[in-house]
Amino acid sequence: MALNRLPTRSNLVRHGVSIPSSNCLFCGVDEESQQHCFFSCSIIKIIWRKLWSWWRSPLLYNPSLVDILKGKSGFIENKSVEKLFHAVCMAFIWHVWNWRNKILHASSDHEANAIRHEDIFPSVQRLSLLWAYNRSSKNLFS
Repeated sequence: MALNRLPTRSNLVRHGVSIPSSNCLFCGVDEESQQHCFFSCSIIKIIWRKLWSWWRSPLLYNPSLVDILKGKSGFIENKSVEKLFHAVCMAFIWHVWNWRNKILHASSDHEANAIRHEDIFPSVQRLSLLWAYNRSSKNLFS
């Protein structure tokens, strides 16, 4: 992702791949670039806000995608907690890509629409907690 080599629709078009549409699979409005797909899409922004609220970030917290990828929260003092927050953000990004691919590879428009309307935030929470638990010392995790 840091090298912008994911096969987003804009990257596919830029490399000469013919696709029916370059629009975002979540909102259907803007071109699906990496920035849009993972950060600026109106649907994805809602979930980012839930994540930031869960972590009690400042009300005006507005990092860039680059800051998120680098793990620079700007509001967490403790380095271990900041690493955990970064892991949660990475789990979210990974989950968004999987969600996007489920929509893309759905067997029908009806199925794609049903997947598009799923609330992925609870799954992001579970996945990030599972990742954190499995990467931490068992006696230190709470």
